[in-house]
Amino acid sequence: MQVTPELIEMITKQVMGCLKTEEKGRDACAKLFVAGEKNTADCLTGQFVIETAKDRQGCVNAAEYEAFVITSMDTQLLADLALGTCRLEDSKILSDALLLGKNVYAAEEGITFMKYRHTANARYYQLFVEYLKKLESYGIAVMPFEKISRSLSVKENDREESIKKQEPAQKKEVSLFSADMARSFARKGETTLKVFKGTLITPLAKDILREKKIKIVYET
Repeated sequence: MQVTPELIEMITKQVMGCLKTEEKGRDACAKLFVAGEKNTADCLTGQFVIETAKDRQGCVNAAEYEAFVITSMDTQLLADLALGTCRLEDSKILSDALLLGKNVYAAEEGITFMKYRHTANARYYQLFVEYLKKLESYGIAVMPFEKISRSLSVKENDREESIKKQEPAQKKEVSLFSADMARSFARKGETTLKVFKGTLITPLAKDILREKKIKIVYET
């Protein structure tokens, strides 16, 4: 196959299109970390990219996530978080989230010690009640999952609105200047083309601009 300027033009457009699609997909959904049962948070799938420590094989950077939801919390995780011992993988990640000032939620339905209210030794049961109070004092919001879902939905809608407000300024930057754009610009009779630094001008577009004696000026 002969490599022509037209072929390069076509391939460049396809690659840039794919890159923009991937970038849009990443920006569209914020990331949500789930400690516990992942399927409990399925109702949020359309709004967030939901991940667990298992999904990331333990390589979790708390800074990447918009919020953290504990869908199930046994006594070991509760004690670990309350005492800051970080012996469990999830408690280490949640500890990092708290240190970063991230929003952390715990679903009441998933707190296991509450099931033993009528059978556990009263003082032993109270120990975990105090641990739970510690978590709330650390900033972890303990509430029914339905309320967590509503709260996260509101925050995500606010985030999307903020992104939309920033879009007009971003649209000024053209990442790819194609041959079609060069022909259209040449028809205007202009002698100088101003583009943002980093704009990719295809070889065919450069040939057209050179032929029309149009000077390219890169702006920062």
